[in-house]
Amino acid sequence: MQGLAAPGILSFANFRLDRRRGGLFRRGEDGAEVLVALGSRALDILTLLLDRGGDLVSKDEIISAVWQRAVVEDSNLTVHIAALRRALDKDRAQESCIQTVVGRGYRFVTPVTRSAAGIDSATLGPHEHLEPSSQTSAKPSVLPANMRGPAPQPSSVSSAERRQLTVMFCDLVGTTELSLELDLEDQRELLTAYYSAVAEIVAGFDGFIAKPMGSGVLGYFGYPRAHEDDAERAVRAALGVIDAVNGLEVKSVKLQPRIGIATGLVLIDGLLGEPSAQEQTVVGETPNLAARLHALAEPGAVVIAASTRRLVGDLFEYRNFSDVEGIPPQALAWQVLRPSLVASRFEALRGSALTPLIGRDEEIGSLLRRWERAKAGDGQVVLVSGEPGIGKSRTSLQH
Repeated sequence: MQGLAAPGILSFANFRLDRRRGGLFRRGEDGAEVLVALGSRALDILTLLLDRGGDLVSKDEIISAVWQRAVVEDSNLTVHIAALRRALDKDRAQESCIQTVVGRGYRFVTPVTRSAAGIDSATLGPHEHLEPSSQTSAKPSVLPANMRGPAPQPSSVSSAERRQLTVMFCDLVGTTELSLELDLEDQRELLTAYYSAVAEIVAGFDGFIAKPMGSGVLGYFGYPRAHEDDAERAVRAALGVIDAVNGLEVKSVKLQPRIGIATGLVLIDGLLGEPSAQEQTVVGETPNLAARLHALAEPGAVVIAASTRRLVGDLFEYRNFSDVEGIPPQALAWQVLRPSLVASRFEALRGSALTPLIGRDEEIGSLLRRWERAKAGDGQVVLVSGEPGIGKSRTSLQH
């Protein structure tokens, strides 16, 4: 495929899309540009979104433009959007530059500038398009060789990084039988409803849908944004997915999901495969363990690894799996039954057997004096603030 044509050069943040020179370039702190490794489909999608910067572009429109006469599933588009986000949002602390409008399509929300030879770049509004100059006599400006900067080169430094990640693997029960009973169009409608339900729940807990694989969906919690409670978010999202998918009824078919969750250290954002089909992946035992745990789950159940269980404490009620074939002894499995009715979140996560609190006599004394004044009828309000891990919760809870 030739690829979508982008008139001129499209720039945003510290990126520059120049299809004539080979693709997408990232500008480093030293001003040098490196080529970002993206497949041709991902570049075509990015070209279309940038050209329509600020406008909503429907999924059907993207698929029609990028895949043209080929028949593809929405999941193919989802995989390439995920690859673009991993490449573009790596250094972003805020929301992704590619916004998902659930059930409709995508919108590129970062300001885009377009430039052509001899024309200054200008920031484009949602509907502004700058056409290249039609003056055939105009000659491009070319710097002498000794004044040109270094040509952009593909980066030889791996962007992979180690991350503590909680992985959720969700799949449907009985999809083989359904594929034999339903027409292809009905299967597509069923899977689209299922994917949308899972994506909405996962996004609500700030998770990341990595890639749909048939009826299986892989979700990451802790990437691209990490949170202190990623393991808890994953479990609550899983329980929400079970409820949401169980409530779906498409073509008179009741869907039954089951989910496995594991937490561990992984190598994330590594590029594998040929240049035309490179995909950023997660390397490590954690995704494999999540997939094996999901196979243990009964329909409508969530099974978690011991690594996840340690992080979520007693925030949920569990049933223990023991001596399960295929699961190593150090990775015992637990079925999550429901959220617990624990009164104290602190005790649920850390237990009741705590070591003595040292070096907080002055703070504890101040709190106790204000408590005595409050009991005497003189109302008090106390704000306890400080860096994480210095004992704020324990001081407030125990005294």
